[in-house]
Amino acid sequence: MKIYQINIVKTSIFVVVFYLLYLSSQYIRLAPTIIPILTPISILYLDKKYGFIFSVSYMFLLFISGFQIQSLSIFFLFLLPLILFKNLKKFLVYAIIALILSILNYYIIFEFFTELIPQFILNNALLKIFGYIAYYVFLLAYPFLLNRLKMEIDNIINKYMGQKGD
Repeated sequence: MKIYQINIVKTSIFVVVFYLLYLSSQYIRLAPTIIPILTPISILYLDKKYGFIFSVSYMFLLFISGFQIQSLSIFFLFLLPLILFKNLKKFLVYAIIALILSILNYYIIFEFFTELIPQFILNNALLKIFGYIAYYVFLLAYPFLLNRLKMEIDNIINKYMGQKGD
């Protein structure tokens, strides 16, 4: 068995690479919002159990590095929906859980992080509702978009490695 086929090795490589990418993006200020959005793509390359291990270890590393709010936000907003999408067989079950998760996430944001939200959003109920609907649609589309990105990456890798695509 080749070293890159062992799941724990793949998991540890993904954790280290995305952790270093996140740290460099935060300190250098180079794409600081793109890296957290693209981080969960590694879950698609891992098995179910190792995807969860990746999420917890990545969150733990960010947490002990001083990014407490960011680590929890990345876990709840990006990693957890993708883990649920990958592990649940039926899309309807995922949509219901995503609805509950989006309500919970939105409540947490407006309850505990109101100082980070602009005042004009807090004063306008229509913007709050529109933001919630946009986030719910994002939760439904996000796994499909990442899966499409994964297929494109696989095609590029196969093209340059001289192998046939799937």
